[in-house]
Order: sequence, then C-alpha cells, then structure tokens
Amino acid sequence: MTETIAEIVAAHRSGAMSPVQTVARSYQRTRDHDDPAIFITLRAEADALAEAEALSKKDPALLPLYGIPVAVKDNIDAAGLPTTAACPAFSYLPARDSTAVALPGKSGLVTQARLAAKEIKDDTGWAPNSNGGLGENGGVVRGCGGLG
Repeated sequence: MTETIAEIVAAHRSGAMSPVQTVARSYQRTRDHDDPAIFITLRAEADALAEAEALSKKDPALLPLYGIPVAVKDNIDAAGLPTTAACPAFSYLPARDSTAVALPGKSGLVTQARLAAKEIKDDTGWAPNSNGGLGENGGVVRGCGGLG
C-alpha cells in the first residue's frame, strides 16, 4: 500500500487513522521488511508512539505534516539519537534537535530513524552503509577515513 503524505494527513485529520496508528504501521513495515541495513539507528518505538500520541493534544489544522513518520540523515542532530555521520568515531548523543529537525517537528513530523550519510567515504572510496549497513541494527563498519 502506497499513500502520499497528503493522503495520510487527510486520514489523520478526518479520524480515519491516527498518527499513532501510522507510526505503529511504519514500524511494523520496517520489521516485516527485515533488513537491518535500512536505518543506521531505529528510534525506540515506544518513544515515537509517545510523540505521535502527544500530537493528539494539538490542533491538526495547524500541523501541515500531522503525524508523518520520517527518518533523519545521520549528520543532522536529532535529540536522543546518536549522530555519527555514518562513522562511529564521530559519534555523539545530541541533547537537542537541530533546526532542520525541530522546525519540521513543529509541523507534526515524528522522527522514527536515522539514515546513512553516504557522501562520507574512506580512502578506498567505500561509503559506510552502502554494502550492508552500519551501527546498532547489525550492519558492518569499514573505513571512516581511517577513524572507524
């Protein structure tokens, strides 16, 4: 099943589906796909569901992206998820969201996961996560410019 963002937001606003249901469905689809290389880090499902539930206390008409789950590139800070730029040697845990995450979050987005920053390559030209993943979800780490 493929839907547009507009269709999902419309379903949320009409009550046909809730942001909690959409986020739960997104996690289920991730589990069903069964590929640990999809994300560098998958946020705890309970945390994402709590964020989606908190949206129910807000006016959906004021949230253009009401309940849409997203993944954030791994060189952009998202509070509580490690920022690694696809290289564990660079890893740190940001205390707050970057502006690029915070502003869309105010529009109703729910952060679900981290994606690889593939433009960072080691001296062999190999990009982390391009051949099987990286990080806590079971992928491999190579290179990182000699740092990993």
